[in-house]
Amino acid sequence: MTQKSAPAYGSEHLDGLVARIATGDRSAIRTLYAFLAMRVWRDASRLMPHLVDSQAITRSTFVAVWHLAKHHVDGGGLDTDAWIAAITARKVEERLRATDTPLVVREDDDRHTYREFAAMFGAGRTAAELVVPELPAIVREEAKS
Repeated sequence: MTQKSAPAYGSEHLDGLVARIATGDRSAIRTLYAFLAMRVWRDASRLMPHLVDSQAITRSTFVAVWHLAKHHVDGGGLDTDAWIAAITARKVEERLRATDTPLVVREDDDRHTYREFAAMFGAGRTAAELVVPELPAIVREEAKS
């Protein structure tokens, strides 16, 4: 009986990606984003009233991963999946608290995060490549209304 290999997004693979991100590897952050962006977006969208909030949280989560990866790697033994889920939860809490913040301040913060997100993914990326992966049809319909 042959043993099946672990899925490409298993904890060891995620740990390896975060270790590469800690060294500034942009291809690693793009790969991590491809694996986890939809899950991060779904987690955020369960608690946020608007699609734009979930997208902003998804971007800010991956910007935080980019900045905190070295500390995560140095921490040793921490579950990468749980770490990213905790970052997402913190970003959701921040966004919910920010509802009392003037809209112009939130929009300015979102623009700054978007620019940093785009820079992190590298030059030459189009805006379409920097959004959450293909959203489920029900979400696209919801966004139109």
